[in-house]
Amino acid sequence: MADSSYTKAEYELSKARGCLEALDDELDTFDDYVNRYESNPNERNAEAVCYEAARDVRTWRDLLATARDIVKAQEIAAGKVMPVGGEQHDIKHA
Repeated sequence: MADSSYTKAEYELSKARGCLEALDDELDTFDDYVNRYESNPNERNAEAVCYEAARDVRTWRDLLATARDIVKAQEIAAGKVMPVGGEQHDIKHA
């Protein structure tokens, strides 16, 4: 249950942040498999990368979709919806 000192928007955005943090953890784990393969590119390590990617990709997509849906709902609630067109492509990624 949400702490009553949080607004609904703050609570929803904290859930989105939690999804993104979980995605970050998932990708860190996957990165370990990739690093093992890069350090020792053999068939066993390649199979491990493929297996983990196939197993985890749905989880990654679900976490990202949930975070995106929460943020979109909060943007709509705030009356500030990000454009659907090409403008979001102007955002520079780190």
